Amino acid sequence: MKKVFAILLAMLLVFSLAACGSEKDVSSDAAASDETQPAGDVTESTTGPAAPAPAQSNSGTTMDTTSMPVSENVAAERTAAEKLSGYDVDLDLVGLGADVLTAQMGDILTNVDQYRGKRVRLAGICYANYVESMDTTYNILYGYDSTGCCAAWQIEFYGDEVPATYPDYETICVVGTIDTYDEEGTDYVYVNVEHFAM
Repeated sequence: MKKVFAILLAMLLVFSLAACGSEKDVSSDAAASDETQPAGDVTESTTGPAAPAPAQSNSGTTMDTTSMPVSENVAAERTAAEKLSGYDVDLDLVGLGADVLTAQMGDILTNVDQYRGKRVRLAGICYANYVESMDTTYNILYGYDSTGCCAAWQIEFYGDEVPATYPDYETICVVGTIDTYDEEGTDYVYVNVEHFAM
């Protein structure tokens, strides 16, 4: 079952990346690394930003990403991450370029046995997805690819430090350990949150 989940996740990521694009020609220097842009600098195409592709949650439902912000708020991410900078972690995923972070998150989600129990610091955009049939709210943290058009990765997050309610599409940072939970015979990956900041 884990292999099927890993294959489906890989296909979702490939589809999301393939769906991204723009009519605007992007220079290879700008596309090579999103780390070269200063904080808060957002470049938009003249035809307007493309809507993010729908992202699949662990619950098997598709979350509506059409109202999500097109580009990450780098300044907000840094502010949230600075609040949690004093904690020791095994893997600091804050400040990575979008492509590197997407690849790292893909590896975590497909090779979870290598990461289970590792303490991470991760920033992204949060979304609470209530699934009526399960009577469960899934807390989802996601990030965009380097083009800023598509939600490229996502992971669930839970813990005592996570507020009962929070504004959707806010930039947050969490420190916690990678773990899995079983739901109806399927293992899902999540961050067991020890510290939460907005």
